Amino acid sequence: MTSVVTAIEEATASWVTAALAERFPDIDVQSIRARAIGTGQMSDTYLLELDVTSGPSSVVLKLAPQDETTRTRAASGYSAELDFYREVSGRLSIRTPTAYLAIESEQGSRFNLLLEHIAPAIQPDQIAGTGLDVINSAASALAGLHAPTWCDENLWKRPWAVRFDSSTARYLGTIYGQAMASFEHRFAERLDAADLATIREAGEWLEPFLINSGRSFAATHGDYRLDNLLVTPGRGVVAVDWQTVGVGLPARDLAYLISTSFEAAERRAHEREVIEIYQQALHRSGVEGYSLEECEEDYRFGLLQAPLVIVLGAAFSTATERGDAMFTVMGRRAAAAIRDHRRLED
Repeated sequence: MTSVVTAIEEATASWVTAALAERFPDIDVQSIRARAIGTGQMSDTYLLELDVTSGPSSVVLKLAPQDETTRTRAASGYSAELDFYREVSGRLSIRTPTAYLAIESEQGSRFNLLLEHIAPAIQPDQIAGTGLDVINSAASALAGLHAPTWCDENLWKRPWAVRFDSSTARYLGTIYGQAMASFEHRFAERLDAADLATIREAGEWLEPFLINSGRSFAATHGDYRLDNLLVTPGRGVVAVDWQTVGVGLPARDLAYLISTSFEAAERRAHEREVIEIYQQALHRSGVEGYSLEECEEDYRFGLLQAPLVIVLGAAFSTATERGDAMFTVMGRRAAAAIRDHRRLED
């Protein structure tokens, strides 16, 4: 059985050979070259280039970071992502990397995920944004996550599925309030007062948002944004980073994608088009009785996903300059979308 490595130096040629042997029985890795990729806020990710005569010439390795505080906070996310790749990804039509290895330590704070390297592909930049064609492709692809799991009661059996009631929703609201105090101090000079006020007020609406009474549900990515997508040459989208997988209102993912990707003027010009592309993709994938009007209402309701992820993400991930710049841009864009739809006045 392949053992869990705790640092990139432990991922030797023999370890990678053993890790890939079940999928590629003839593989013999002679040497590897590793380089860090991604932003490294919740886990460490490396591209491993392999010297081999057969099998893949490159793979991606995710492992827990060296910082113990981050590992402890993110342990449930590690387990969730591993379970997603082991038990759920195979039934979806959204494209995800193939997982060659998905293992964790007994305590759950250490893990290894060895993934297919999607190449060639481009990762859009969360801060710079991207073209409308990429957002439209991402919205269409999102139906490949939601449609196969639409209102599937079996989802609640998964270890990462949390069915919120008033008590648990209020508890998360308390955590949000505590994290918001730190967020305001940290981003006081990056975000203007109106944006900070909107993000703060979002906490008052978390209980009905999390309980989601009477609305559709499906498996959700939870952090479906540009940095967590890969765009292939044919403009197909591959979704990565499933540590925030959960169950909830499907349009939360759509609202999060749109509200954090576009600057306000561009979003106002294109958001209905993107919503319609998503709704039509759901219909083609077999979801019946879900109108465009209902989808638009769920989109407006789902806009609270952005401040929830931004505030808690900033509080519980490792602080980096790029990360702070990203949270700033996402916060500004999301706050503008919430005000445009007057979500906090409903």
